[in-house]
Amino acid sequence: MKKEGMFLFIFMFLLINISLISSAELPNLIEGNRDLPSLDDADISNKTFNVNLTQNINQTINNITNNINQFDQSLNTTDSVQFDNLTLTGNLTLGQKITFAFGEIIDNIVDGWIRVVGGLNVTDNVTADNFIGDIEADFVKIALGGGSPTIDQMQEYLDNT
Repeated sequence: MKKEGMFLFIFMFLLINISLISSAELPNLIEGNRDLPSLDDADISNKTFNVNLTQNINQTINNITNNINQFDQSLNTTDSVQFDNLTLTGNLTLGQKITFAFGEIIDNIVDGWIRVVGGLNVTDNVTADNFIGDIEADFVKIALGGGSPTIDQMQEYLDNT
C-alpha cells in the first residue's frame, strides 16, 4: 500500500505540474494562442528581424569592388561616386559642373556657353564663331567672314596682340 500511495502521489504531482505548465506557457493547439505567432498563414509583414551581417560583410564588399565595372544599366545617384579611373564608351550627361583636383572648374553650361575657371591649354586648332576675351598664342590667324575687315576691327586686333 505504501508503494501504491507513493506512486499515486507522484502521478498527481506530475499531472498538476503538467497542467499548470501547459496552460501558462504552451499554445492552445485547438483554439490557438494570441501571444504566439500563427502557423496558419505565412504573413510576415510588419515584422522586424535582427540579422548579423558581420560574418560575410568583407566578402560582400569584395564582390562589389570586383564587379563595379559591370554596369549594364544607368547609374543614377544623388550621392557622391568616386572612381580611380573611369572609361566611358557612351555619352556623358552632366547636370551641373566638372571640378578637378586642383580647383579647376568647367561650369555654367547654359545656352552654349562654357566657363572655364583656370587656364585652358589647347594643343590643336580652335574654331569659334564669336570670341570675347584675350588671345595669347605663338601664331594667330584671323579669318573674318563676309568681306574685308574694318579699320576698327584691325585696330582691336592689334591692340589685343
